[in-house]
Amino acid sequence: MNILGISSSHDASVALLKEGQMFFVISEERLSRIKNDGNALPRKSLKETMEFTGASGNDIDYLALTHLFLPEKYFYRETALKEIERKFIRTKRRLIGLFSGEFCDPELSTKNFE
Repeated sequence: MNILGISSSHDASVALLKEGQMFFVISEERLSRIKNDGNALPRKSLKETMEFTGASGNDIDYLALTHLFLPEKYFYRETALKEIERKFIRTKRRLIGLFSGEFCDPELSTKNFE
């Protein structure tokens, strides 16, 4: 029995269990090179998992999904400077995705920015 686990929280990742044993795990930030890359479907991790293990959608018996999303208004920010820094980082991530073609490319892009 194969179980594919997908987490789309702040630390998005994918795990594949075969016969109850951990077979492959990868975090989205390892492929995108962006710390805590998440809050979206971990497409690069999903692609890497399928390529590395040779699995296809037909090989998966169960799918486990987890997502924890709390709106920003529930979080306390220490200082205005930290808030500006966070907004800058989010904008930077969006621009990297836009200029890499990740939002436009139907194929799951695995470009790295170093």
